[in-house]
Amino acid sequence: MVFAVDLADGKKIKKLHVISAGAWDRKERDADIVFSTLQLLFSTQLSINILPRFFNLTVLFICFFLEMLSQLTQNVAKVVRTATSSGLSRKHLSTQRDSLFEGIRNGDRASLARGITLVESTRRDHQKQARKLVSECIKLDRPRSLRIGLTGTPGVGKSTFIEKFGMMLINMGHRVSVLAVDPSSSRSGGSILGDKTRMQDLSVADGAYVRPSPNSGSLGGVARNTLDSIILTEAAGYDICLVETVGVGQSETMVADMVDMFILLLQPGSGDELQGVKRGIMELADLIIINKADGALEIPAKLTRTEITNALHLMIPRRKSWNPKVVRASAVTGFNLERVWSTIETYFKKLGESGEWDGLRAEQQEKWMWREVTNLLLSRLNRDPETRFFAKSLESDVVSGQLPPGVAAEQIVDQVSVVASEAAAHLEPHLYSLTSEFYY
Repeated sequence: MVFAVDLADGKKIKKLHVISAGAWDRKERDADIVFSTLQLLFSTQLSINILPRFFNLTVLFICFFLEMLSQLTQNVAKVVRTATSSGLSRKHLSTQRDSLFEGIRNGDRASLARGITLVESTRRDHQKQARKLVSECIKLDRPRSLRIGLTGTPGVGKSTFIEKFGMMLINMGHRVSVLAVDPSSSRSGGSILGDKTRMQDLSVADGAYVRPSPNSGSLGGVARNTLDSIILTEAAGYDICLVETVGVGQSETMVADMVDMFILLLQPGSGDELQGVKRGIMELADLIIINKADGALEIPAKLTRTEITNALHLMIPRRKSWNPKVVRASAVTGFNLERVWSTIETYFKKLGESGEWDGLRAEQQEKWMWREVTNLLLSRLNRDPETRFFAKSLESDVVSGQLPPGVAAEQIVDQVSVVASEAAAHLEPHLYSLTSEFYY
């Protein structure tokens, strides 16, 4: 594109046009356009009668130069807008994080919900903001909350028990948060997240916050960022946090490493009770509740309680100050819910008097730090293009049977830089000094 002007009576500039190169070719011999262009550029009074022909080339060159300058200006402006937008975006994220922190500190449930969504996000910029948010929340001066994990097989009545038990705690003056973890589909990655629907009364109570979250393929019954979600709920002023696991069997033990008390729900007459003797979930339970102990199941519940109590005698308690208890209860009728709470209070009282509570919190932070190290290493391993290409090249040998999976895995790991392991070895001596800041 080049610029040209119209004249009024050959003396005064009337208006400026933008014409195409083809139009310029057709009008390049028009002395009026050449004259007006030169007059516009140089502000010189020229006579149209003495305008040499070679000025056409000069005007063309000047117009070409102006066009290039215009394109350069547009490109620079675009870069400036992009940089400014990026800066504003970073500033917006920082402002948003500060707003979330203030909202969470003031107990705003909407801010808490957005904060947990930020924690659960897999975007790298969101993860960076989430880590800063959690770091700010963990430094708040709050009374120590009770972290209680609940697990059990599907159909045992976990959601019903949590709702009735949570409403009882709210009536006592407590603020209760419920983090319910739902299994994610291994095929589609989706999750139903129906726990909040089943807790109709608790989910709308003023003193409660119910948050269903997908486990996103994480093993152990909880999601990867459940501990961060617990920290956010504590920062929001909830003094009791109930963590409901996926509940699919004896592998749901990871929740025991993030809570202060681990509760196992069983139902009467559920089959071979000797399964409870197996090393796994039973030996981690601090309290075992035989749920649905009402109506026709009241007598089977008593029998189940006796069998479980006998099985616990064969196990070594994991707390020095506490031996696991077995209590019958019914979430439907409310039978023995007060006794369940009394048992929980006794457990935390003994845990505090013995000093085990402090060490337990430090141990939780330590274990989850190393789990997060493992998750981050795997994530960065998957993002590394050279490692992914190398792993892809080994897949055909593994599929064809020419290379054992274990050998292939070892070769893939060898491709990873040893910087991460060296960094972990460097951090290990300082582990307890780091975790001591976060146990409270």
